[in-house]
Amino acid sequence: MNATANKAVVTIGLSTAPSGSGLQFLDLASSTFGAPVPLANEVSEDVLWDQGRDLVLSPNEGGVYDIYNHTSGVEFGNSVGGTLDSAAEECSTGIALSTIEFTDELYIGDLTQATFTPGTPGTWTTAQQVQSFPEFANFFAGTSGIAIAQGSHLGIATGEFG
Repeated sequence: MNATANKAVVTIGLSTAPSGSGLQFLDLASSTFGAPVPLANEVSEDVLWDQGRDLVLSPNEGGVYDIYNHTSGVEFGNSVGGTLDSAAEECSTGIALSTIEFTDELYIGDLTQATFTPGTPGTWTTAQQVQSFPEFANFFAGTSGIAIAQGSHLGIATGEFG
């Protein structure tokens, strides 16, 4: 959700998209949907809208951390690997995260250092790493869900299915 713009983003199956999925933006004031946005890379189970940068973060199970720039309408993919599952970001610092399902690992990348290269879709790279958290080793299906309490620099990660 983008509270400033009073809009929300939903993920949809979209047969006309190369990935079979896309995004659709909902104007919360008028309860009307915009046109579906087909994406080249599969959409994540759990996307996040960084309203300050106007980016929709979508790490997918194919190992691509996809970013859709809502302002420009351009998609960018970063091949991270693994089975990415959920997006999170500490929006004040630009630190983007993703769970990596079936592992005890998280992807961590710095959007303030990101380089976006145009293309169809484009690509993006940044200072990034995959970090193991042995404390998460007992999560069922590994790390799956993640969220950040904005402004606190605190987050939570969870497993899936219990």
